[in-house]
Amino acid sequence: MSEGEDPPPVTSEVNDVNVTVSKTDENSNETEAKPKYIALFDFEPREANDLGFRKGDVLTIYDDSDDWWYAKNDANSEEGYVPCNYIQPINSLRAEEWFFPETTKGDANNLLLAPALTKGAFMLRDSDSKKGYFSLSIRDEDIEGIKIKHYRIERSKKDSTFYLTKRRKFKSVQELVEFYKENERDLPCKLGKPCPREKPGTRTLGRAVWEIERDSLKWLHKLGGGSFGEVWKAIWKDRVPVAVKSLRKGSMSTDGFLEEARIMKELRHEKLVPLYGICSTQEPIYIVTELMSNGSLLDYLRNGDGKNLEYKSLVDIAAQVASGMSYLEMKNFIHRDLAARNVLVGDNNMVKVADFGLARVVSSQSHQTKEGSPFPIRWTAPEAISKQKFTIKSDVWSFGVLLFELFTKGEVPYAGLGAMDIFPKLQSGYRLQKPQFCTDKIYKTMTTCWNEDPEIRPTFQYLHRFLEQSLEYQLSSRC
Repeated sequence: MSEGEDPPPVTSEVNDVNVTVSKTDENSNETEAKPKYIALFDFEPREANDLGFRKGDVLTIYDDSDDWWYAKNDANSEEGYVPCNYIQPINSLRAEEWFFPETTKGDANNLLLAPALTKGAFMLRDSDSKKGYFSLSIRDEDIEGIKIKHYRIERSKKDSTFYLTKRRKFKSVQELVEFYKENERDLPCKLGKPCPREKPGTRTLGRAVWEIERDSLKWLHKLGGGSFGEVWKAIWKDRVPVAVKSLRKGSMSTDGFLEEARIMKELRHEKLVPLYGICSTQEPIYIVTELMSNGSLLDYLRNGDGKNLEYKSLVDIAAQVASGMSYLEMKNFIHRDLAARNVLVGDNNMVKVADFGLARVVSSQSHQTKEGSPFPIRWTAPEAISKQKFTIKSDVWSFGVLLFELFTKGEVPYAGLGAMDIFPKLQSGYRLQKPQFCTDKIYKTMTTCWNEDPEIRPTFQYLHRFLEQSLEYQLSSRC
């Protein structure tokens, strides 16, 4: 490779070692190599065919189709199905407890600011600004307070070594991390304990679990309600906390819902609330999803810790929502009811978009606001109000209103105006005023979401990139 060429981009599997185990097929003399994976988290069996394991156990994989893989636990030779997102190839970069793939700088800041962490807590992650490269994020503390600092890990064009400074180069990022655990050169302090990984939800509740038995759900308490129905916290099979949305009787066609739910099930992104399953054999229909610890973004802003969020945290939440919506945009899927009430908040200000696509199958009569309109006019684009024309660009309009909710800490859009007064005002050119906690630059972008011509409104891909760049500006870093 010449000095003028860029090195080949590094993926999250850099320096992976493909460790295999030999297993002789009973019906042939050939030996088949099977990959070995290591468990990142504990897992307790839920179904009869599930395989339990502990963090650090080595698993031999025999079938890696779907979301649940058939495996053998090398510790006890037991076999069964395991959730694929709980394991990673042994000796791979993704198996390192300090590696956080697909984690943005904003997410890294949220995670490393956790009160339980101390100086030196760190993570390695994919670089936001240079695809195929890595960044090191570390928590520093001094008399001025806590600071999260970010360092891009460069890669030599000449010999493909990794480094923070050219004075010290390493054959792998693993070697680099081990060196800086013992030395604080080039960094504000030595690398301490890795940032703890939050145990993820499984992608589905179980292998082939979709139509969920009603008596497998134990209801705990009501979380809230809205135009679609009530939301409850529940436990599935006494093991898995879930959220259950109970849809109002007669609110939709069962056939239409089943068709839409299958599409919703296939939409998977870290910023979308996963649909675990449904109860559709009788009414009311239940939708079972991941449980988010802090409820809706609207309640979080009005009544929860969201009341105290700083400006950069608000920008970060906006960027997370735009990321999820950018994925729906790429999939040509329309949300139809994007608002702060339909964004859910987990730990560390991590948010996910919920209820995408549900408005399509709910009847107009059942999906009414308190003011009696057949859809939420305060969040709805003019062309959708007048012509019932919903597109990804009408979702962009709604996102602009969500930004207003976010930067006002949960104020009602168009407060003081009745629902029937809003559409004429929009036609005359009226738009929501600049929120208190909002810069001119953010507000200008917000108003582009409300352009009368849908085609001139920005894409979610652009909005995500713009908000990430705005967050970059807020966070002092070297990445």
